Amino acid sequence: MTPLDRHTDADASANASPDDDPLLRALRALPVHPDPTPRHASAAARAAFVRAFDDAPWYARAFGAAGRATVPVVLASVVGLYLFWAFATAIALNQ
Repeated sequence: MTPLDRHTDADASANASPDDDPLLRALRALPVHPDPTPRHASAAARAAFVRAFDDAPWYARAFGAAGRATVPVVLASVVGLYLFWAFATAIALNQ
């Protein structure tokens, strides 16, 4: 098969009638479901989210907030201590 033959095959399949394609016929035969309006879907998703976290105990909310704040503080502290140690060691070795 030459490149020209492949080009001709591609043109032939592109020019084929949509009625000749069995997959398109099967797709048209599928039932059509009405889409929910985005406003309704968004409101339902928001209500489900609120219901999921509405009954969380107070300590779960407190520890969750503290945990989110603690991780960056601890990470920054470890990096700071490491840099202090690294510079102190480098200065001590160069003297």
